[in-house]
Amino acid sequence: MTRNNKYFSRPIKIGFVGKFILFTALVIILTSASLSFFLLHRYSSWNYRQLTYWGRTLADNLSTDSELAVLASDRNELKKLARNILRDEDVTYCRIEDSRGKILAEAGAMPGGDAKNNCPPDSRTISEMNNSGGGNYYLINSPVITRKIMAGYEDLAFSSEAEEASNEPGIEEVIGSVCLGISTDRLIRETAKTQKYIFIFTLITILLGITATTIITRYFTRPILNLLEVTRRVARGDFSGEIEVTSSDEIGTLTRSFNTMIGSLKRYQDRVEEYNRTLEDKVTLRTADLQQSLNELQASQESLIRSEKFAAVGELLTGITH
Repeated sequence: MTRNNKYFSRPIKIGFVGKFILFTALVIILTSASLSFFLLHRYSSWNYRQLTYWGRTLADNLSTDSELAVLASDRNELKKLARNILRDEDVTYCRIEDSRGKILAEAGAMPGGDAKNNCPPDSRTISEMNNSGGGNYYLINSPVITRKIMAGYEDLAFSSEAEEASNEPGIEEVIGSVCLGISTDRLIRETAKTQKYIFIFTLITILLGITATTIITRYFTRPILNLLEVTRRVARGDFSGEIEVTSSDEIGTLTRSFNTMIGSLKRYQDRVEEYNRTLEDKVTLRTADLQQSLNELQASQESLIRSEKFAAVGELLTGITH
């Protein structure tokens, strides 16, 4: 158990290339994720602004179109206008009421229930509401405004004289309001679809970025790896071969200098080997000379010993004869 712990506690060695690729991959992931989040947020905000602007435009147009019908309390015309506005896929509810809050026409269904208190009749408002089913929708209110030309013209609302007097300055009066319920379901679906596309695009970008980084890093670090391999061979005493120079930049200059160093080391090694071989020959020759001198010395010594022996024998014989 202790041995396994020691094995797993060993530090993981990552080379320079691996560290650079990991760092670049981390930068690519963080940058892509941040950019995707920013684009998605901007896209969602822009869509919501467009939706509220479109809802405001519909409400203002409907309040203008329903002015005469509200003045005349023409419920049939108002119901027709309310049903027509529901043709827009984002509009789920429409209500037209007079200045006293009496509903003159109503069409569609409000997702959150009764919206009467959320649409004040005398102001232009946009309220974001929460649906009980979990979605969101907007309540957009627009007042129905008419203009009083002068006293006595109220009874001429549908006459040609009132039409001629409409260009004269008058007093604006709120005679009702239009309340629209704008659903955000389509916007949520489009945002989710866009989010999926952005996620796929971000994932592809990250993969392509990491792949390109790996290829480029391998391309630029290949000369360095070759230098490292040759350095290991030189450390083992192998001076054979040179590194191919593939560029004229700093790496190329370093490679040429390294090749020059290898050549110098190889020549030095050759001289040392030649000197060793010459030294061995000299030692062998000197040893042979010494051996020959020793042999000659031994021969002279033996000859001298024999001469001395012969002289001693001669003296002995001379003494005997006398």
